[in-house]
Amino acid sequence: MNRAAWGEAFYAADDVLASAAHLASKDKKVERVAIWTPDKDLAQCVRGTRDE
Repeated sequence: MNRAAWGEAFYAADDVLASAAHLASKDKKVERVAIWTPDKDLAQCVRGTRDE
């Protein structure tokens, strides 16, 4: 499993995670996009099924 990590000082973390998830979901080589966080704001990123 590959993972990506980076820091960004100028944007809110949930915005950066949502953008990265969106870009990854468009990549045909990516089988699954997962975000682990207790931040309920990121529920907006959920498509299809979800685990809680």
